[in-house]
Amino acid sequence: MESKTINVVVVEGNKIEKTIALHQGSMTGPVTVDAVDNGKYILAEDGTGFAPENITVTRVGDDLYISLEGDDKDHPDLIIRDYYLNEGELVGKGEDGAYYDYVSSQGQDSGVLTADSTEPLALGNDSILGLGEGLVADNDSTLLWALLGLGALAVAGGAIALSNHHSDSHHSTTADAGGDGSDTVTVASGTLDAITDNVGTITGPIANNGVTDDSKPTFSGSGVDAGDTVYILDTGDSVIGSTTAQPDGTWTFTPDKPLADGAHDISVVVVDPAGNQSDLSNDINIVVDTVAPAAAENVAVESDTNTPAITGDAEANSVVIISDNGTVIGSAQVDGDGKWSFTPTDPLPDGDHDITTVVVDEAGNTSPESPDIPFVLGPDDNGGDGTTAPDAATDVKVANADGDDVTGKDTNDNIPDISGNAEPGTVVIISDNGKEIGSAQVDDDGKWNFTPSDPLADGDHDISTVVEDADGNTSVPSADIDFTVDTVAPDAATNLDLEDDYGAETGPIAENATTDDSTPIFSGSAEPDSTVIVYDNGEAIGSVHVETDGSWSFTPPKALADGDHSFTTIVEDAAGNQSPASDAMDFTVDTSNNPVVSTGFEDFDSVAKVDFTTLGQSVHLDSGMTITLVSGPITGVGQANHEFTSINSRGVALIVPAFGKNDLEIVENSDVKFAFDEPTNAVSFDTNGNSFNGTTVTYYDTAGNELNTQEVPAQTDSFAVQTITWSAPAGETIGSIMIHTSPGNGSNVSTRFDNFSFGADDAAAATYHAPVDLQGLAEHYMHGLATTLDYSALGADQQTQSDNDASQQGVVAVHGHQQLSLDGLLSHAVQNMFIDDGKEQVAITGNADSHVEFDTSSLGSAQDWSSEGHTLAGGMVYDVYQQHGSNIELLIQHGLDVQHA
Repeated sequence: MESKTINVVVVEGNKIEKTIALHQGSMTGPVTVDAVDNGKYILAEDGTGFAPENITVTRVGDDLYISLEGDDKDHPDLIIRDYYLNEGELVGKGEDGAYYDYVSSQGQDSGVLTADSTEPLALGNDSILGLGEGLVADNDSTLLWALLGLGALAVAGGAIALSNHHSDSHHSTTADAGGDGSDTVTVASGTLDAITDNVGTITGPIANNGVTDDSKPTFSGSGVDAGDTVYILDTGDSVIGSTTAQPDGTWTFTPDKPLADGAHDISVVVVDPAGNQSDLSNDINIVVDTVAPAAAENVAVESDTNTPAITGDAEANSVVIISDNGTVIGSAQVDGDGKWSFTPTDPLPDGDHDITTVVVDEAGNTSPESPDIPFVLGPDDNGGDGTTAPDAATDVKVANADGDDVTGKDTNDNIPDISGNAEPGTVVIISDNGKEIGSAQVDDDGKWNFTPSDPLADGDHDISTVVEDADGNTSVPSADIDFTVDTVAPDAATNLDLEDDYGAETGPIAENATTDDSTPIFSGSAEPDSTVIVYDNGEAIGSVHVETDGSWSFTPPKALADGDHSFTTIVEDAAGNQSPASDAMDFTVDTSNNPVVSTGFEDFDSVAKVDFTTLGQSVHLDSGMTITLVSGPITGVGQANHEFTSINSRGVALIVPAFGKNDLEIVENSDVKFAFDEPTNAVSFDTNGNSFNGTTVTYYDTAGNELNTQEVPAQTDSFAVQTITWSAPAGETIGSIMIHTSPGNGSNVSTRFDNFSFGADDAAAATYHAPVDLQGLAEHYMHGLATTLDYSALGADQQTQSDNDASQQGVVAVHGHQQLSLDGLLSHAVQNMFIDDGKEQVAITGNADSHVEFDTSSLGSAQDWSSEGHTLAGGMVYDVYQQHGSNIELLIQHGLDVQHA
């Protein structure tokens, strides 16, 4: 039978003595109360205030046994002792709101039963008038039980008076709207501010609709007048208890009787000392849950790894606390299906382990501990580690068919080569965009290689790897390698146009027309950021980058020969895909009526080394120009670094790989003149190393009149090469140029020049060269030099090749800490490499963190060496040392940390 709460209000005369709560269907036995004189016992169902329609009473001696509706009369719910020695009556409220005595079917009440007789009673037909008028109650916790037990009797009629108290001045009073002169007193209910959990693992304020394991939480509020009584209500009509407001209007209350498990809707009513009652306050809903969850079930531990996955089942939405050997190592949230999983962040050490768990529900109740799971981490039977994960793969590289690294680039190779290093004997699992695409066995040298069996789709790709050993342990993933596969060829160039910008007649050159411009402007449209390769009569003559708007413009780097020409193009995208050839632009060049100009090209590679030691010194070159040092510092005069203007090979291949064997170095604050054997119409040259402003080139006609002056921009990248070009206006020719170098900066006092081109017949410039990453090439070359002395890291072939490379340049680059021997240095020396004095020379270079340690057993004592001052080669200052009695000079980069072993 569904349990109900029936409140019994005991009234003696006009005074409410107490209230009693009867729980219908309870197995705890009857409640016993002593009878009062002339007592009324009002039965009211909790929540409605209505009386049970039927009850059963039994007289046992002078006591009255009451069984609630439907209950067993032999197991009463209430015993009123000495009921028959005091006049009394049982009363209840009907659903019409009136109050009635309980009577038997014969119309008699409970007071006339004979001894040991039992009688069913029901509410009578005659209502009791004025029952609620004049009733009084003590100002204690029984009041609200009475109010709620009597229902509308007190709340609606306001007829219950509170004894021995008077209204206070701090309540507001208004005139009654009925005009009878009475006042209406408004009592502040204040606010229910918080319900606080004080027990268990989770304490503090309970959120609205929150769950708590504290069945006696603390209630608190504010905004109440001092001295008012605050009644705490559960679900709107059941009084938990009461307390008195403090002088500051705050109050707290902790119940003596635990709240039942389940939902509770808490609010308060405030009654002032005169008995005036407030409205209900705001409410806070909580759920009391004092039942501990069950222990976790089906707990499993992956015991073959130091980061085992621990899984199991538990109460949905609870938290599982995981311990190892009694120490908490983490927790896991249980999902709505009761599943949870946990993997330790820190690897467990080898040795004995014992995993246990406890479950904590939303209210903070803690389950019993789950059965322990013991296991051992340690070496396996094969002598391996057994549990330690291998290291991630290193040096992972994705390369195209040419072996070029495609990281961060576009490639048209959809079956690239993927390689790297890993622990020998392991397996590398390769994934693309998070999906496994294959695996590779690592050989005994720690190398592995993989090529996809299925071509990669066009689009973005993200390659990562994990290493798995024989025990199934896996490494952390390697760093991602991003690249894009693009196998779609671009469209051919369109909107082709050829323009004549030379001579008296300029403008578009029509198909099959004749032009006197040997360097016409060729332009068109193509895929943005691609490269257009231009062909003349089927031979590549140059290339140009396409702008982001798809436009491009190209001027031949050398004058076209007189005769028929046919320009076509091929567009090459960033991935290397090439378009079909464009339509041909056919035309004829005829410069027979143009002024005669000289042509030539000079890269100094076939020129003997020349040091300009005196002002006015000249050298005539077979290419058709004469170089003269007009002004500037010369060797031995005001040059502490021994730097001078010269044609030389000092460090050219190392500093500027694109410059070839020799170049021209011009020292700071110099003027060098280049005079052409015959007048020319255009000049271009490459420059490197100018890191300061003020260097210029001035162009003169054959009479020495200035035609134009250009500034050579300063460089911040020491590996960069920039090309300076200028063409004379129509009708003008160039007889000479003057290069002026500005003051240097610190040890950087010279600028390198190479690849002078003049006139219209530059055969070298007619060859198309794919773009070269000069800095990358130089860094690669320097890396090769840095490893020449570390023979243990090279195979025989690599060692020989590195020795050859270094010996050709006479440079040994060191990184970090390195010990050098005389024999090792001599193997890299080159005669006259830096100083033309007939001696074998070797230079040592490094970075700021490099430390050079000499093996004095082979180099000799410090007294065997003497300082020969400084020299500057390839833009770098060196300290020069000569060993007595030998033919070797040692050049050490100025500033390197040098020690003796």
